[in-house]
Amino acid sequence: FDHSGCRAALARVGRIVLVDAATGKLLGERKLPDQVLDLSFSPDDATIAVAGYYRNAYLLDGRTLDVVQRLMGHQDVVDSVRWNSDGSRLITTSRDATVRVWTVDQHGTYSTLSTGMQGLTMAAFMPDGQHVVVVGERVRRFPLEHARVLRGHASFVYHLAFSPDGTMLASSGFRDRDVHVWDLGRGRERCRVGAPATGE
Repeated sequence: FDHSGCRAALARVGRIVLVDAATGKLLGERKLPDQVLDLSFSPDDATIAVAGYYRNAYLLDGRTLDVVQRLMGHQDVVDSVRWNSDGSRLITTSRDATVRVWTVDQHGTYSTLSTGMQGLTMAAFMPDGQHVVVVGERVRRFPLEHARVLRGHASFVYHLAFSPDGTMLASSGFRDRDVHVWDLGRGRERCRVGAPATGE
């Protein structure tokens, strides 16, 4: 969904479809030379970022779905795309074990985080815009100069969410029944919230 909740962007293999969220009316459609694995509206809804199977990420016009820019450089599948809060930067996660932070401008410049992690699933900017959290076989927080590992999950991590003030992070794993809540200032686990057993 876009941030107004009025439009939804859907992926069908190598095709992006834009629909009216209330009526389902087709608003636009665009075929891409790639398989779409993830997509995300920019904060102003003017641009849609797309993660592609063939090592590329794309920026599409949020209305016409025209390809505005192709972001190249990853050496393997791009699995996820996420924006920072003002839409000036984009973070991409790839199976090449790197995360790239792109400056969204005509040059498409980026910096690379070599995570040392296999099986990356996603990354996201923290609300302060100066740190990112990367998840895969574990959770890692990357400030500007240092990396911090949050240990506790028994399997790959697939989901994360920040508290509104950016001081806490919740994460959940593939085979982990618990949601882990982290104190990001101290770099420690604050608590675990267990999922109810089946039938409860």
